[in-house]
Amino acid sequence: MEKAAMYIQLNFVRKLAIKEVAEHVHMSLKHFGRVFKKQVGLRPKAYLRLIRVEKAKKLLTDSDMKVTGIALDVGYADLRHFERDFKKVVGLLPMEYRSGKTRSNA
Repeated sequence: MEKAAMYIQLNFVRKLAIKEVAEHVHMSLKHFGRVFKKQVGLRPKAYLRLIRVEKAKKLLTDSDMKVTGIALDVGYADLRHFERDFKKVVGLLPMEYRSGKTRSNA
């Protein structure tokens, strides 16, 4: 599953279907999902979401990019989907995260 995780890490910025990752490691989608969850501890989509959100957190902290630009840079075409996923992982909306990090770093 290291090969699959690395593939996700290298390709997260584009539209990435989990089926594509499964094919990359020569597994059926269903079998891949089970094995990935067992070995990594997350379902493949949750892992992809986590990778994207971790990159977004870094950009929110280290840059002045607009949230819409960050969403696009980490693989989201839809801002609402990005905000929903970000809040699911972090517990805050991206702007709330940025303003909290700005205050705590000052």
